[in-house]
Amino acid sequence: MKKLRIKESALEDIDEIYRYVVKDGQSIAENQIAKIKAKILLLRAMPNIGVTIYDDKQKSKYRSLVSNPYIILYEISEESINVVHVVDGRRNLKKFLKGK
Repeated sequence: MKKLRIKESALEDIDEIYRYVVKDGQSIAENQIAKIKAKILLLRAMPNIGVTIYDDKQKSKYRSLVSNPYIILYEISEESINVVHVVDGRRNLKKFLKGK
């Protein structure tokens, strides 16, 4: 089984999500973060569960997994599964990825 690594950028994204959602209530924010973390943990057992992202018909290095309304972006290497970002699914994902 591959190691599951959560990059600093993804941890920062999760913190930012919490700070935004907590405005609606602490329990709502905690539940949202718990859902995201549960989806991330699924990757350890099923790394190919997410879909490959295509940009203008070219395969991206990222795969995505939805934790509604957020999208978990990750890469699979020979040694590990690397969660790199957690973004709001309502964002323009193609534009976000072009900046990466």
